[in-house]
Amino acid sequence: MPARRSFRLALAAAAAIAVSAAVILLNLALLGYAQPRNDPVGKLSPRAAFLPAPTSRPVPIPRPAHEHADEQDD
Repeated sequence: MPARRSFRLALAAAAAIAVSAAVILLNLALLGYAQPRNDPVGKLSPRAAFLPAPTSRPVPIPRPAHEHADEQDD
């Protein structure tokens, strides 16, 4: 029985190594695919830090109309 047990242990170790190698190769393939290209998206220049932020005026908030029907002037 010890031979069968060691065979199962060796088989499990081989399977774990194969899965780990597959995961590593897949990660390397994905990293190679995701390398930066000449696309201008996401490229910042130091000049961008000196540009003023766009100014926007606050939006006026409509005030509720006050009805003075309940109040009496003295």
